[in-house]
Amino acid sequence: MITFKQFLESYRMEDQTFSDNNGTYSVPQIVNYATENKTIKEMPLEPLLHNLEPSPHEEGDELPGHPEFIKRTELTDLKYPIIIVKYPDGLFIADGVHRLAKAHSLNQQTIKAYVLDQNELEQFKIESN
Repeated sequence: MITFKQFLESYRMEDQTFSDNNGTYSVPQIVNYATENKTIKEMPLEPLLHNLEPSPHEEGDELPGHPEFIKRTELTDLKYPIIIVKYPDGLFIADGVHRLAKAHSLNQQTIKAYVLDQNELEQFKIESN
């Protein structure tokens, strides 16, 4: 069976980033940290669904509802956990929006996830905002 890290490596995510008001972070480094230091949890979908709403940072095929986003959602594999960052104002997805969208489309109530606290991101910062 292919591991989560192997799955992400085959996905060619070397350029993927996650951004918040404090900076931009390396998703591959976040994934490595999560898989080595965190345990997988079953998280309810409801508090995560706001991540499926378009953000000002997204454009083109990154937007939920775009044909390419839908295609990637259909092809994604739910056996791999998403990565959630916990902020004082909510839970945000650093990796796995397509998996969240697929789980929601299948009416699942939970999804596998690694959960990091906001302060853990600092070590993965590649750019300050």
